[in-house]
Amino acid sequence: MYTRAAEALEQYDDADFASAELLHRVPNVANLQYRADLLDRMGRPVDAEKFFRQAVQRDSGSAYLRARAAWAVLDQGRIDEAIAEAWSVVESFPDDEFPPRVLRVACARLREQKQPAEALSVAERLLDHEPDVDATLLEAVISVEALAEHGQSTVALSHSKRLFARYPDSEYTLTTMRFVTQKVFEAGGTDVAVEQAWALRDRFPADDFPPKLLWAACERFRGQNRPQQALQIGQRLLRARPGVDENMRQTVLAIEQLAALGGIGTAIASAWLLLDAHPEAQRPRLTMSFLISKLCENGQPEEALAQARELLSRFPEDVEVRRRYAWARLLDADAKLAKIGPDSIAILNTAQAEHYGGAITEVESMGLRDADIARALATRRAYHAEQMAVSVKGGCWTIAGAIVSAVLVLIGLSELWWPGFLYLAIGGLLVWAIVASAVRRKYQRDARTWPREAKASRPRR
Repeated sequence: MYTRAAEALEQYDDADFASAELLHRVPNVANLQYRADLLDRMGRPVDAEKFFRQAVQRDSGSAYLRARAAWAVLDQGRIDEAIAEAWSVVESFPDDEFPPRVLRVACARLREQKQPAEALSVAERLLDHEPDVDATLLEAVISVEALAEHGQSTVALSHSKRLFARYPDSEYTLTTMRFVTQKVFEAGGTDVAVEQAWALRDRFPADDFPPKLLWAACERFRGQNRPQQALQIGQRLLRARPGVDENMRQTVLAIEQLAALGGIGTAIASAWLLLDAHPEAQRPRLTMSFLISKLCENGQPEEALAQARELLSRFPEDVEVRRRYAWARLLDADAKLAKIGPDSIAILNTAQAEHYGGAITEVESMGLRDADIARALATRRAYHAEQMAVSVKGGCWTIAGAIVSAVLVLIGLSELWWPGFLYLAIGGLLVWAIVASAVRRKYQRDARTWPREAKASRPRR
């Protein structure tokens, strides 16, 4: 009674004295255990071990006393020795629940000493002994997570998969699978993490973790200029859950980067597949508009116009689609005019009539209220009028030069005034050449500014 009262009052010197006196007066196993317990609570593991050993000598058949002696060794920091002794107790008393408790505490001490692999080894061996004890499973999964935190994420993933296969319905193992997969991803093992995320998603389709990791993988793949891998993830996610906006977003971003890196053909094919699967969504239409602008930038105006015309046939009332078609129509006309080139005044006028006239009229008839398109139309109308005037002037100068040249030839032939005729003929030809080259230079200088509008006409998001 004195010992218990002193301990309750935290008068440990009195409690130590009283328990020693009790043991001296009545030296039985119960009092040895009582004194050892008191010393253990007082933080004196060396003395506690001494009295636990004395109790074991008197009662060697007690699993509890032997395990408490091992625990006292553990409290002294002799972890390996304590583990070996605890295992011997487990082997001697396989049905007793206390010796495994010492081993679980040893797992925690090993993790505190930055030895997660050793802790995991103890926990896995203990799981073989008591597979249905949640406390032991918890030590195992915590050790796996500690292993991942210490930079051994690949090894941790292997152990985590084994535990998950053994306990597929445990929340402990599922949480550890998520944690370790995330650590593998953070360590740069993107492909491995993606594979594991797909496995988790197939087993737990309602779990939020796999899609989030897969979205992060898409971001990383795009950062590594691997849009094809990002596209595959986005398409697969989109097929599984078409109503999730982030799945659509990751898919279209991958398509656009694929086009930016030169895979414009594959990007267009993927975009059409996306549009066929989701005709009511706005993002696929914007992506097609982006790809059409990329075709214009890449110098493929005819292909851009063909794609824009197909898009317009599907969505004739969509303002952005109509706007995209208008730009493609104008830029295609510009490109055809530049390709033909003003080799003669007649060809220049024909090209303007066929390409500019038709394009301007068609775009104007669409009735688009767009400031950029309005400016582009004004520029092209002004250019058309200016070139027509230049063409007329150039034609007049050409005719006049031809008449003068013919007159000079006739005069030269009639009077045989060869030196004067020669100078005049050369001068007339030079005048004609200057006029023609001036028309060409003006046309080419204006034409070089047109491709810039392709970048300025990208779709508005």
